[in-house]
Amino acid sequence: MLLNGKTQSKEVLFYNLDVVISVGYRVKSHQGTQFRIWATQRLKEYIVKGFALNDERLKELEEDLRKLNPPHKPGVGNE
Repeated sequence: MLLNGKTQSKEVLFYNLDVVISVGYRVKSHQGTQFRIWATQRLKEYIVKGFALNDERLKELEEDLRKLNPPHKPGVGNE
């Protein structure tokens, strides 16, 4: 499957993290710059905290959990 002049002939399910980072730090484009900013922030967060979180995804999960398990209201249905 060749798309838009790309030479890759098969779909890839996983990428090697070392390769992604290596290429991301060598690309000279706006996207490359955005990647370097993002990667540097994640690495800094990981070094300082010892872990990194996707805060947006965490908020989505918290909202989903609240929908599934609404807060208990005292005195309602627990006689």
